[in-house]
Amino acid sequence: MSAISAQARGIRMTEERLERFGGLKHEADALLMMLDKTLKVGPVMTTDAVASAAEFPYSKHTVVVSGLNLGEYQDDVDMLASRWRAKREAILDELVFLENYFDTVSDPKIRAIMRYRFVLGWGWQKISFRFGWSDETAAHKKVQRFLGVSGLSGSDDL
Repeated sequence: MSAISAQARGIRMTEERLERFGGLKHEADALLMMLDKTLKVGPVMTTDAVASAAEFPYSKHTVVVSGLNLGEYQDDVDMLASRWRAKREAILDELVFLENYFDTVSDPKIRAIMRYRFVLGWGWQKISFRFGWSDETAAHKKVQRFLGVSGLSGSDDL
């Protein structure tokens, strides 16, 4: 691990950029839920048809017709599976990016806080208590100070 801090190397990181990993994980989870739902429902197509009664008085009525629609079903499954795989690759790329960034952070507490928050998704309070700090915002304040929040524009420079 490098003893030179990330800020000394000229890398400017924002909380928004650090939180991207969590957003990608949520996106992948949503796609997986959609894929699971599509697989559970199966390739069923339902439509209404107007028919005449087989016996007198021969009145018209609506009948629900169900059947298999394999083409559209397989297209939906393939599309969702492809998007999920792409999102998983993006998550792995983002994790490598974060770990490379963490390697440039010289303070082990800051590295741990960032991993707990931005990779594992822990809340600030849980992290603060993990370190034994009574102030539930202590971890967040440490990261903000490290990132130099006062100079952040909110944009993503990386």
